[in-house]
Amino acid sequence: MFALTLSTWQSEAAPGFGPGSSSSSASKDGASSKSVSVWTFSQHSQSNGEITVQICPQAVKLKMSNQPFSIVSAAPDWKVYAYNRSKGTYREWPKNGYRGLQKDMLFDAWMRDHQWIKVGEVNSKVPGLRLESLKIKEKADLGLAEKTAIIGVTKAVSISPEALKVYSSTLKVPYFGKFPMEARIGKTLFGLSSSQYLSTSRGKIERVELSSFALPKGLKKVSDENRITEDGSSEGFVDLIPSN
Repeated sequence: MFALTLSTWQSEAAPGFGPGSSSSSASKDGASSKSVSVWTFSQHSQSNGEITVQICPQAVKLKMSNQPFSIVSAAPDWKVYAYNRSKGTYREWPKNGYRGLQKDMLFDAWMRDHQWIKVGEVNSKVPGLRLESLKIKEKADLGLAEKTAIIGVTKAVSISPEALKVYSSTLKVPYFGKFPMEARIGKTLFGLSSSQYLSTSRGKIERVELSSFALPKGLKKVSDENRITEDGSSEGFVDLIPSN
């Protein structure tokens, strides 16, 4: 067995599974565009519903189907943006200032600095990606939900600490320097309806324009998260952002 802590940050890539390389190509009108190789995953999270994730060492983008906004962050500054195209608004966080879209208190037991150990390996639903199964090392003060928590991560997805931190903070999944694809938690931890906290149904490598990870032009910066929600009500995004 080996041990990992939440402060263990590594960038690991397996041969043949290394998105992140970029290239420039000329369009029909002669203009040059830059594309990058990324992993695109379809995931489901108890905290955010259906999610499309695009991730590589240089950038990350998350689109939640049940929320009207997207999350993007990219090198070199790794600022994090939550933007709503339909309302023309966005909110910005500096590097290391983003803590996700859920109140931390809800996930305190799950996210604190536990020691995790490898307990096995399994195949994922995505061909070619094998998962390491991790669980929290047994301690006398662990609750039942924490004792039963299992996370499946893969080292075959090339990723940077910065991109993974944004992903993990958004989905509220502990980070290990490897990409999480499956997670099961004791139902009592958050009062969940299911113990399947995170699942991945599809994944593929594709090339996308690097500009797709940038904040769209023409949006208005707001400090009132209420203006990021679809209807501008007091429910939704504003209730999910912790106070800074």
